[in-house]
Amino acid sequence: MRSIARRSGGVLSQCAVAIVAAIAMAGCSVPEGGPDAPSTTAPAASPPSSTPWEPQIPDPTVAVNVVPAQMGDCPVDPAAHGLVAFVVTSDDDTTPVAVTYPVFRADGSRHVRRMTQPGPVIAVLQTDCTDGVVSSPWEFRATADSGGSLSCTLTYGGKRVVSDSDFVEGDLDPGLEVDCTGHPGM
Repeated sequence: MRSIARRSGGVLSQCAVAIVAAIAMAGCSVPEGGPDAPSTTAPAASPPSSTPWEPQIPDPTVAVNVVPAQMGDCPVDPAAHGLVAFVVTSDDDTTPVAVTYPVFRADGSRHVRRMTQPGPVIAVLQTDCTDGVVSSPWEFRATADSGGSLSCTLTYGGKRVVSDSDFVEGDLDPGLEVDCTGHPGM
């Protein structure tokens, strides 16, 4: 069985509805004796702990592979209006993901680069230091040869331009492909 959600956000919408429903239901309980019976017991307080609780926060640098800029690329400026982020997520950190993306060059040109590396998160961060005229779509794509899931999101200046996802259940058709080709204004 193959499920594909293309640019419509249908899967995201379904997930959002499921999460909201789960949160809403978590706060609801039916008192003993039926739905109309009043509750007569106070909730039990948990005993104080002698050891402070510290959340386990994963190190994001272990899971995120940031693609480095090369000499001649526009320098990444987080304060710039034209910050471009292309993020690909996959199921694991062993499956190779082939990524194709344009690079903005300081001389005003764009070049297409291709590279392959494992996930689970691959991020391409750039600043568009060209003249700002977008005459053709920016081609951002990712593929993986094995099943599971793959998704991508392209943002420009903090706004989502396009996103895509692909999912394969089982080994019926193990190839995955996502396409986040687009540019601001399209």
